[in-house]
Amino acid sequence: QVALQTTKGASTSLIDGDWQYFADPKWKKAENIGVSLESDDDRVFVLRRSPSSSFSIVVLKRDGENVIEFKLDGVKSAHSVHYHGRSGEKTASLWVTDKESGALVEYTLGGKMIRTITEVYRKDSGEKLTFGRVTSLAWDRDGHMFLADGDRDGKYNRVMKLDLRDEQECVVDIWGGEEPGNGEKEFNLPHALVVDEYDNVWIADALNHRIQVISSSGDFIAQKDLDHSFEVYGIDICKTAQNSGMAFVTMCKLGKANQLWLFPVKMDKNTIEFGDTLKHWDIPSEPKAFVHGVLVDPSTREIYFLSTSGPTLHPKCKPATPKLERIGVFIVPEFPNRFRATAIMHPFDASQLVIAEILYDYPEKMMLFDCFGMNNGHFKFIISRDKCYVQDSEMKDARLVKKMNKVWELPPPYWFKLLSPNYVGKQSIHGVETIWWRYAPPDFKKTQSPARSSHEDHSRSVPLITELFQSDPQQGNRNNWFWFDNAGHLLRVMFTNPRNMVKFPVLGDFAMIHLPVFEVLSNTKFPTKLSDSPLKKHQYLDESNHLKNVAELLKNSSRETLQDDIDRIIPGLRKYSDKLDELPQWPNKLYMTAYMTPVQYTEPFPTQILYDYDLKKQRTRLFQTDNTDSVIDVILDKEKAYQVQRFSNGDIKCHKSIPCIGIVVPDWLKKSKAKIAGVLEKNPKFGPEKTILIMSCPITSMLVHSEAGISMRRAIKESY
Repeated sequence: QVALQTTKGASTSLIDGDWQYFADPKWKKAENIGVSLESDDDRVFVLRRSPSSSFSIVVLKRDGENVIEFKLDGVKSAHSVHYHGRSGEKTASLWVTDKESGALVEYTLGGKMIRTITEVYRKDSGEKLTFGRVTSLAWDRDGHMFLADGDRDGKYNRVMKLDLRDEQECVVDIWGGEEPGNGEKEFNLPHALVVDEYDNVWIADALNHRIQVISSSGDFIAQKDLDHSFEVYGIDICKTAQNSGMAFVTMCKLGKANQLWLFPVKMDKNTIEFGDTLKHWDIPSEPKAFVHGVLVDPSTREIYFLSTSGPTLHPKCKPATPKLERIGVFIVPEFPNRFRATAIMHPFDASQLVIAEILYDYPEKMMLFDCFGMNNGHFKFIISRDKCYVQDSEMKDARLVKKMNKVWELPPPYWFKLLSPNYVGKQSIHGVETIWWRYAPPDFKKTQSPARSSHEDHSRSVPLITELFQSDPQQGNRNNWFWFDNAGHLLRVMFTNPRNMVKFPVLGDFAMIHLPVFEVLSNTKFPTKLSDSPLKKHQYLDESNHLKNVAELLKNSSRETLQDDIDRIIPGLRKYSDKLDELPQWPNKLYMTAYMTPVQYTEPFPTQILYDYDLKKQRTRLFQTDNTDSVIDVILDKEKAYQVQRFSNGDIKCHKSIPCIGIVVPDWLKKSKAKIAGVLEKNPKFGPEKTILIMSCPITSMLVHSEAGISMRRAIKESY
């Protein structure tokens, strides 16, 4: 019940709950009149009209890559395309409705015309019937075709059940007729239809503003009346669980608005139960575009929009559930022999943000870190073979760091291989395809995932959420995460504890490191030559005092950082100078997705979060990358957290409630005295259209500003 209340109460500008979508950037703006999917393959068949009003079918992969294209010769006004058959079968084909010619045209998957059907015969009387303005078709499991015959300005308002498998194409049944009607099995512009797994036919009855459901044998089952200010043009059904699904409906005001509506349904062979309509949203499109259909990929829940008279801005949308791709086995990346990188570095003590320019030259056994503090300070680290030197703005000579050991030798290009890291998967970050790697120290103890891989074994309990996310810095053994791009260049690093971080010079003193620039160099010229900087006695720096916390060097350096220096290293990065009362805050209701990388688990968790402060509820849904059989819902209210495991067969297992910090207030950043370290604007790597605030917030301070945080603060404070 708590979960239902949370789902109902929390919404965004899109829709409620799990059914959130975002535009697939690989599918560009287009006028896709019709779309059909090959059931067992990666191909998408798209029907398009050229500026000269000729028609063609473009065969694409699901990621938007073109495969082939062929023209539809002889078709006057193609309206839809439908794949029929199984992948690999010789009988698999494409069917196109030609509404102006009143014809069905069948093609091979390569574009060769097989036959054209313009008339059929009644099976009982032999009467010949011709088609009107045909728009859509679908098949039941027995192979019967259902055809919508009734577009605008057409002669008919009917749905025909056809048997086209015999030599003589036959009509088995007809629902509706010439005149429009609003009774059961009557239509006023039946525009689209789809057949569900029980052979029920769902029909978009456009000008009656409703959906009708009729069994394949002709029995009326149910109808759902929709907003009468819109016309109903598209329909598809996506199964969500046993005997339940989600209906996707496109609603149009011609030339004014296009919307997608969703509503849940319970269904079996003889009954349909409609749920309340979920919050709908507008479909971005050109001003005169008419979104006349929708298709949902049953395996991925991706949506394809069909339009005429203009393109939709986002012809394909994807569910907003992160998905870590497991593509192949990737070779452990190596550094190039010479490179230049820039970095935004977050120290463990959060004293101030540090930016750096990094030069690496392994043939010369040299590495340079030129570091700036966002508030003040400037220093350089120079690593030469097994020695490390430091130089700040007040030093004329570089100073040697004593207590050197093997840890601080210059790392070789193959340093990452020496860690024996684990390949986790592939997922984009800021639009960049990214390879995810994990490294744990040899004594890292693996922990079981939070949900079992089989829903049949309910006797095994799921770890409490406190076990899932608690962090003890004294323990030290935690996962460290690394992200590389496809070229093998380092993009981001997350060290989880200063006691067990990978001992990489300088970088190991920072919790998070972002590298917006990483480029291979043919040669390097270091601005500091150690041979020209004779070392003087008693000018040594103690590693235990300075390398333990690099930020101290910035505090002790008197040189003010210039904005020009920052801009040179990280374009668009600046100090934050606005007032603190302008800190952003959460809306009272929000939905977001995330990747959670718990430090004590070996897999990241794709996560959905619903937050409703008015109801004092929050639901965090954790997906497992290696198990699609169940999900974990962690539901927070004022003082407790409830953990619910949901299985794909509909089973639910509830676990004991546990104390929690409760729901934080929407303006928790302001009340927790969060500090903004910097602002990143118009940076080409992090999104030229985005402004990113980089801030730090004391965890114990944040806990005070939740309903139950005060009582837990003392216990948790010692753990962070």
